[in-house]
Amino acid sequence: MLLGVAMNARFITNFDTYWIDMIRVNISTSKTDLIAFITNFGGVAAIVFMTIVLLVIFLVLKRYTIAIWFGGVVLIGGALLPWIIKQIIARQRPSDMLIAQGGYSFPSGHATGSTAFYGMIAALLIIALSKFWQRAVIALVAFLIILTIMYTRVYLGVHYPSDVTAGFLLAPPPFFPEAPCSCCTAKHAIATYWHVTGKTFI
Repeated sequence: MLLGVAMNARFITNFDTYWIDMIRVNISTSKTDLIAFITNFGGVAAIVFMTIVLLVIFLVLKRYTIAIWFGGVVLIGGALLPWIIKQIIARQRPSDMLIAQGGYSFPSGHATGSTAFYGMIAALLIIALSKFWQRAVIALVAFLIILTIMYTRVYLGVHYPSDVTAGFLLAPPPFFPEAPCSCCTAKHAIATYWHVTGKTFI
């Protein structure tokens, strides 16, 4: 068991080191300022604000089912769930951050929230569109937005690559009846992290 823990810990360390070396290059003030601006579009405050605006629109249009579906996935699965896991795991952030950032590191709330929010928008548009190429473009654009937000978190040094990867995988699928799957993912993420670090709940 100890050998397995050591191997898993080494894998995560190597994974983080590899992607940090790939992403955190050519650091400059102008580049950092731009990336710091972009990363705000994946922040909890921005995601919650945009979600509330869309919920109001859905309610005005009497799209109550969509409002519940959208709000449940984004606000619960994309914002509340990663915050709870952060408090449980309490992983400290990297020490070489380029911007001030409080709270814990694992999982990335930006990655989870962005995946849930932009994924939900993409899902709604895909449902509304009939042509395959339109659906493919929407899915690709949403994925690139999410990937960009994940990139910004690692570049800014406020998250490890494993944090944003876990945040991405933790996000609930864009189908509210399947949201319990995200809870299973959350439990797996916590159990895996405890196993790797040797931590216990007590």
